[in-house]
Amino acid sequence: MIRSYGARALVPRRSGLESRPPHSRLATPIVPEVHNIWAVGDTVIVRFDGRATTTSGAPYRNQFVWIVRLPGALPTLFAATSPDARKGGYYGPDRLSETRGFPSEAKPPAVSLDAHAAGRLWDLSETLTGVTFADPEALPASVDQGAAGMAP
Repeated sequence: MIRSYGARALVPRRSGLESRPPHSRLATPIVPEVHNIWAVGDTVIVRFDGRATTTSGAPYRNQFVWIVRLPGALPTLFAATSPDARKGGYYGPDRLSETRGFPSEAKPPAVSLDAHAAGRLWDLSETLTGVTFADPEALPASVDQGAAGMAP
């Protein structure tokens, strides 16, 4: 029996499990299956199902909704997902000297145009992650390079 008091619900204790966080009862990490992602302003909402195995070996299934505010990520989200984003474009906030607002085309900082620094950063990223990306110049013309066209 659950009794509701204001915004809180009280669950009678039977086994003591109710007071432990759910992840402490899982033997495996939760594997998400994303169903929807919405972005509204600077808020991203993700709806997904999660599956795992409990410490007793039973299957665990649940539905989740994450609501995350990402004000600094809007230009990146716009560049990655908007059909209005131009290939090779640079985006930033549209107000207050490009420090606030919604994504719009922006002037890239001079340091971001330094091809030598970009190459060093790319090489370091590959070294630290252990992932090597194909040279976009070596890809056949029929391959849509997408973001790979931005590689140094």
